Amino acid sequence: MMSITGVVLVTCIVVCLVYILYDSVITPFYKGKTILSVPLRKRYFWDQLILAGLLLILLASNALKGGEQQVTFLLGVFAAIMLYYTFIRIPKVHFKEKGFYNGIIYIPYESINHMNLSEDGILVIESDNKRRQLLQVATMEDLERIYKVFTTY
Repeated sequence: MMSITGVVLVTCIVVCLVYILYDSVITPFYKGKTILSVPLRKRYFWDQLILAGLLLILLASNALKGGEQQVTFLLGVFAAIMLYYTFIRIPKVHFKEKGFYNGIIYIPYESINHMNLSEDGILVIESDNKRRQLLQVATMEDLERIYKVFTTY
């Protein structure tokens, strides 16, 4: 029988793996062909690093105090996933023919009301759902490529 801690860890691991699968495999092909995929600057890097560090501390503490092996293994898997999020995964925005994906949110081009470019290179897109999408592109050339997509479609 699995403890409550084990159930919570398994749930977190499954949710993270489903998101990784959706973001890296399904999104590029869903709702049509991807015209342009642009890497974004990482946000919340330090928060992710702190979470991964805390998980590693919990892992070491659980292993040294003789905690359940199942919980130790699950903490290790969850810490590995968080380290992947922190150091390896690069967030991307996927532009399609009729809209774009930013994370798990799909925004059709016709629902875009306003677009602004801040001084530090952040593209702010406001749509009908009143939620602003902040696209922090890695380079200014990426902004030019995004501009070409918006003017074409």
